Amino acid sequence: LMSLTTNKQQELIDESINEYISTYDKVASQYLHVRKQILELASGASKNQSISPADHITIKKLQFELDTVWGSYSGYLHTLENYLDISKHIQPSYVDELSKKYEKLLVSKLSLTKTIRNIKEVQIPLIEEMKELTKVFQKNLSRTTTKRYPSKAAVENALNNRSKESMKVDNLIVSRSELHQLFDGFDEKVRQLEEGKEDTSRSIKASYYINKELESGEKFLALDDDKYLFQVSKINYQDSYLANASVAKYDELNDQLVHEIADLIAHSTSAKRSWIKNAAKIDAFKAILEEDIEMADT
Repeated sequence: LMSLTTNKQQELIDESINEYISTYDKVASQYLHVRKQILELASGASKNQSISPADHITIKKLQFELDTVWGSYSGYLHTLENYLDISKHIQPSYVDELSKKYEKLLVSKLSLTKTIRNIKEVQIPLIEEMKELTKVFQKNLSRTTTKRYPSKAAVENALNNRSKESMKVDNLIVSRSELHQLFDGFDEKVRQLEEGKEDTSRSIKASYYINKELESGEKFLALDDDKYLFQVSKINYQDSYLANASVAKYDELNDQLVHEIADLIAHSTSAKRSWIKNAAKIDAFKAILEEDIEMADT
């Protein structure tokens, strides 16, 4: 137990010494020493009610030491103030680097927060709405959907209710001008391919066929304001599998049809040019033969 107590005491002594060394201030110690001597001299003079000649010499000596210590102590304090001022205005390099990294992270965080908010508040609702519209449009392609609207009055009733049914009807209504816009420029391209052709009576005219389909009433139900309801149930499918085809399948078939028409037009143009070239050759041969016959007769 004695040994243990001694060890604890030794640890306490070591800690005290380390604390003294780390906090030792020579200038402050000199000031405290002079201050102690002044207090002792003042206490002795007050007790004796007198000041001896030796005390006068001691006072002069202490005055000199006090001025010396005070000068050193003032300079010491001024140095500490300079250090504090420098530390406020001049930061270490790692502090600047960390500040720049923090600013970059803050910008990245703000950008990420903005992106997440856009995804939650804009993109996700938009995607959900598009999915819902796709489902509704897919149902509109079925024969049973358009059978619900056999007349103009049934369509107007669905539109006036402004329910999900009206949204389905809206997707099936198209105006004459919108259909013409889909084929905008088609007639002009056909005219360009027919340059030099005398008989154009059998030429394809998109506007003619559009008006014919709308006015026949076979696939479109006439509404007000030159608008029409596309009646899927009245379409005669050439292939039975198209009756249940998806929107993607229709897009694929439309793209395929566009390419086939383009190839057909290109082939027709090439064939027409070849025919004109061969006809010119035949006319030339015919003229040469006629000249030879005339020369032989003479």
